[in-house]
Amino acid sequence: MATRSVLYDIQVTLLDMPWPVWRRLLVPSTITFKKFHEAIQIAMGWQNYHLFEFRYGPIAISIPDEDFLVDEFHFDARWKKLSSLNLSTSDVMSYLYDFGDNWVHLIHVKGIRPLEHRELSVRCTGGEGACPPEDVGGPYGYEQFLQTIYDSEDPEANHLLDWAGGSFDPWAFDRNHVNKEIAQRFKK
Repeated sequence: MATRSVLYDIQVTLLDMPWPVWRRLLVPSTITFKKFHEAIQIAMGWQNYHLFEFRYGPIAISIPDEDFLVDEFHFDARWKKLSSLNLSTSDVMSYLYDFGDNWVHLIHVKGIRPLEHRELSVRCTGGEGACPPEDVGGPYGYEQFLQTIYDSEDPEANHLLDWAGGSFDPWAFDRNHVNKEIAQRFKK
């Protein structure tokens, strides 16, 4: 059952990282979980190549496939809205991206306030650390990647940097760039 429209202040933290990787988002409760997923993809720096699933207690929310059963605990992310969960401050849910690499994110509701009309889109208000490259092999693969690119004697270092786009700064985060990308994706 849907409730009043609010603006969630949410922190998304990527777990099992060698240092903090997180983003702080303002998210209207009126968006679907599919749109929320897209916002997280942009904010974290993922490329949206893989499947995802949100978990809130026994509730699972994802995009169905032929093995997916929509029932009282499993919902289609294209239609399920954030408002349907009646989230409260301090509530926590998980977001799994890429079932192979197994990137687990903790989503923590830090605050809730009434939604103003001008706040109908997602905004990033902060963050720290770069997201690992797509398909790097999960947390273990990411640690191996970092060890290799910072070992000037390793012949594989240049190959991995080329694969990652030419360079990689694990501490990089640009809130303004994220907000430009979000504005492009979510413009009406």
